[in-house]
Amino acid sequence: MNQNKMNTQPIADIMGNAINRLNKVYFNTTSQRGTVLDEHKLKAKSQTKQVLEIFREMNIPMAPHQVWQQMPYNYLIPVTSVRRSMTCLTPVYLTKLDDMVPGQYGRPVHLWNLNTNK
Repeated sequence: MNQNKMNTQPIADIMGNAINRLNKVYFNTTSQRGTVLDEHKLKAKSQTKQVLEIFREMNIPMAPHQVWQQMPYNYLIPVTSVRRSMTCLTPVYLTKLDDMVPGQYGRPVHLWNLNTNK
């Protein structure tokens, strides 16, 4: 196989494989069922993929609101979904740091960083 062809796997596919290795990215706290539940799971998986991709692209420590600011169409995504994604990605892909920055509402919030081995 051509060496160039092997390196052309889209980053989204790589991220999808990474997310598939996580145990859980959606928590059904509202007891949804059927296609509604499937849609919610798919959306949570997509958001988690986006969060991991942002950490890999930026390669700097970030707080949830900083990650949210980097997301396209972030006005459609609650920052709480970003927090959920970051929690799901910890400790496999992200590490929660002791360092803090002022959050959206002035309270200190923790920074997370991409694990160097992932």
